[in-house]
Amino acid sequence: MKFWRVTLPNLCISLWLALLTLVILDQFNPMLGFLKGKAFLVLVGLCAFSSLSCAILLYHDSRKRARRRLRKAAEARRAHAVDEDR
Repeated sequence: MKFWRVTLPNLCISLWLALLTLVILDQFNPMLGFLKGKAFLVLVGLCAFSSLSCAILLYHDSRKRARRRLRKAAEARRAHAVDEDR
């Protein structure tokens, strides 16, 4: 899981930078037709998939950390209550 946590955001950023480069190049020379065809659609699909995967992975990690924090806080409260009873 750590591999994907590290690799997926980097993959997402690099795909979006490649897409941005194609859009800028197409703005300067529309005759090249970078925004037409199957290659552009594949790049957009990969960008969307990697972004969605990255968002899901990061959301899952943040929820896991939040649950862990709540569990630790509850344990600390229980330990504090036990110490006060003594």
